Amino acid sequence: MDGQAGKKRIGIFGGSFNPPHYGHFVAAFFAYHYLKLDEVWLMVTPGSPLKDPAIYASLADRMEWCGLMAEGHSWIVPTDIEKTFPDTETAHSLQRIKALYPDDEFIWIMGADNLAHFHEWKNWQEIIDNHEIAVLARAGYRDDALASPAAHYAADKYVEHAADLVGRKSGWCFIDTPAFDISSSGILAELKAGKRNIRDMMRAVEESILRKGAYGLTPSPQPFPPLTFSL
Repeated sequence: MDGQAGKKRIGIFGGSFNPPHYGHFVAAFFAYHYLKLDEVWLMVTPGSPLKDPAIYASLADRMEWCGLMAEGHSWIVPTDIEKTFPDTETAHSLQRIKALYPDDEFIWIMGADNLAHFHEWKNWQEIIDNHEIAVLARAGYRDDALASPAAHYAADKYVEHAADLVGRKSGWCFIDTPAFDISSSGILAELKAGKRNIRDMMRAVEESILRKGAYGLTPSPQPFPPLTFSL
């Protein structure tokens, strides 16, 4: 996509990506397509050095895996920009990114499950009042999201179509995404049980996790079983 006069329209998709998987890719793709974005930044949260490496991989590893997931898709841009910030509060991070890239337009991307609890985030009203927001509506979460305090607070900023967000100071919309029963924790549980999960995780990501022995997994895994389905 070509931005006007060099201006980029960028979606910020934040998360731990611990590890990244096919569900993350699909969510990013739907946001990219319906919001008519030039890029989707996977903003990988630094996390805490005190977290158990058996359940939380390092920032460097998670950035590497997001890079593997992005191969062949130049519109996906993994970033660890938050590691340079004094804190990782979302409202502050969005302010700082806008200040660093004043010529670009940014849209915050989050899941409907997050909207349901958005009122528990610090400075959540500031985010709603000053940013475009795209809510990825996975099956089963839309009703709770619409009943949330944040949705009621932002009712007058709701737009029906993603394209209607373009050029707004603030506003939000739903983007329906396919129903996937995929989670990073579920994938890790299967890997720790000795199962291969390349349907839900890019094969290069899974191979890197196993090769590194990340999450306490076996560094030298058994060969992958033959594929019995088409990816």
